[in-house]
Amino acid sequence: MNEITNIENSLEASTVKDNLLDIIGGSADYSIEKFLDMGDGIPIVSYFTKGFKATLAVRDFLFMEKIIEFLREIGEEPTTKRKKMIDKIQEDLSYSQKFGKVSLVAIERFDDIEKAKLLGQTARYLARGEITYSLYKRVAFIIGRLYLADILSFGSHEKSLVLLNFTADLEALGLTRTDWGMVRESSDHDGPQVGSRIKITDLGKVVKCIITNNVLSTQVPSGINVVESLEERMKREYP
Repeated sequence: MNEITNIENSLEASTVKDNLLDIIGGSADYSIEKFLDMGDGIPIVSYFTKGFKATLAVRDFLFMEKIIEFLREIGEEPTTKRKKMIDKIQEDLSYSQKFGKVSLVAIERFDDIEKAKLLGQTARYLARGEITYSLYKRVAFIIGRLYLADILSFGSHEKSLVLLNFTADLEALGLTRTDWGMVRESSDHDGPQVGSRIKITDLGKVVKCIITNNVLSTQVPSGINVVESLEERMKREYP
């Protein structure tokens, strides 16, 4: 077993740890001493602090902060749900990249600790069975690609998306789409005019729900006489 696999396994073992929140504690004021204290109870922290009694490289220290905030969020879910989530992914042979690897790669690339929290929130939806693992990986990619302030602005924005100055990024990631069509005639113009409207896609609605920590309860029509929830529709589109 190589070192990368050891790290992946240690993150998964940490994710399903009993009393995870009790071990982490409530304070986000991290220090070398605090990481060393956590080491005995959280496998991935133990992995990184092993042999370090006085100092950690700055890169490792910042990475550990992101890992702990990720675990703090997922730790809000009952241990049974977290274990069920990991077991389901491990048993599915169609997943070449397991939860530990996907999460570690995403967290390592994040440029802000708040993004690790958002990924932890996303993992909670996965643990509750509200999103699929395929969708979890996609959201992890989206979080990594957007600037943090833009992510939060998109999540909280209720008015016209035209007012946002990063709609091109949102559309490139599949969160919005631009619909073109004829608009009403205006006294200032001769005849109808071609105009556009920015709309949030189903994927965008899911991301907004995760950012604001809301339930996936939006009803989306599908077919003539069938109405399915956003949760059901996304599971079908991202199995």
